[in-house]
Amino acid sequence: MTENNKRKKEIEKYLLHQIEECFRCTCRLIQRDVDSCGRQIWKELKEKIDEVLQLTSDLQKQNKKGSIQYLVFNFLRNSTSRDKLSLYIQTLDDSFYLDEQETAVYYYPSFLQDKYVDDLSCLYRKAEEKFIRLQSYELTSIKELYTEFYFSIVFSLIQQLSELIIKEVIMSNIQVTDSFKIIYGEYMDQAIVIFSKEK
Repeated sequence: MTENNKRKKEIEKYLLHQIEECFRCTCRLIQRDVDSCGRQIWKELKEKIDEVLQLTSDLQKQNKKGSIQYLVFNFLRNSTSRDKLSLYIQTLDDSFYLDEQETAVYYYPSFLQDKYVDDLSCLYRKAEEKFIRLQSYELTSIKELYTEFYFSIVFSLIQQLSELIIKEVIMSNIQVTDSFKIIYGEYMDQAIVIFSKEK
């Protein structure tokens, strides 16, 4: 193991307790926001879902898109390079990734953004208390480690709203396959199935 990797592992080990504690505190704040502003959170997400479903419907009417196999919610880890959380929402027809007509939108969960940035700033300060002159790759490592926790928050949100999402799909009247699924994740073999039309 190189010295750089060794120090990176030491930083991650040192921060593990702080990360878990920070996440617990943040989860309590997020739950409070969901309890008080749940309608607004759903409204913002619903607008993006409706947008992608409308794009899909328009292309289907033009015979440019087939029956939909997947409604995909993909947490974009690379968006965190700008300290910004984003979700890529898209429909894929039965030709999957050969689908030439992209129907996708970006959703930015505004109720999480400030907390995410504040949490990272706190963790950076904690790391700086013990480790001298943190390098950019070390800060990136901290960010990537903590972002996994937010991945689970966004997944939980989509899972809890799954029934409402299904209703939006039905009301949109888009054509779906008999094996239509709502999934969360970037790669098909690793994605989590939230809903499946299959019996």
